[in-house]
Amino acid sequence: MSDAILVLNAGSSSLKFSDFPIGGGEPLFRGKVDALETDGGRTQDQSLESALEQCEAQVGSNRIVAAGHRVVHDGVRYAEPVTITPGVLADLGLNGATE
Repeated sequence: MSDAILVLNAGSSSLKFSDFPIGGGEPLFRGKVDALETDGGRTQDQSLESALEQCEAQVGSNRIVAAGHRVVHDGVRYAEPVTITPGVLADLGLNGATE
């Protein structure tokens, strides 16, 4: 069993996912679910469930010890990758965020 980091990248109609070994290197697996069904801009539970089932099946015996999600914001304040902190959430205008 290997310790791994799960990385998710959800778009408007797809979900990409990768599992990387701790310490870096090539992904242990990669997957993508295209054409997620939407209803009023929200992903249908059935499509998301399918994506998560595919991800779980590919994890195999790897132990997920951390997960990350790519967040894209088209602003000028954050032009480089940053760690998400309460201050960053507040800057992005996400409700409930406090410094």
